[in-house]
Amino acid sequence: MVRSLLWVGSSWLFGAALILGSLMTLGSVLLWLVPPPAEAQPSTPAPPLVHRALASKRLRLLGFSLSLAIAGGIGFFGIPFPG
Repeated sequence: MVRSLLWVGSSWLFGAALILGSLMTLGSVLLWLVPPPAEAQPSTPAPPLVHRALASKRLRLLGFSLSLAIAGGIGFFGIPFPG
């Protein structure tokens, strides 16, 4: 009984991580379609470091969301139901 409750609790947590990570991944991929903010795009060309910093932040967000989704998937599908 206790093992079944632990399995339900861990499956719920891993499932939430899987769903949250996949939605965050979708959002961070869609974020690449958004142009840089107006202060990063003045009438004169911005230095490449501004765009590199923005790309670095977006890549970190994408990496975090992918790792969350992968960890949730491994935990959710990797834990068998206790028999």
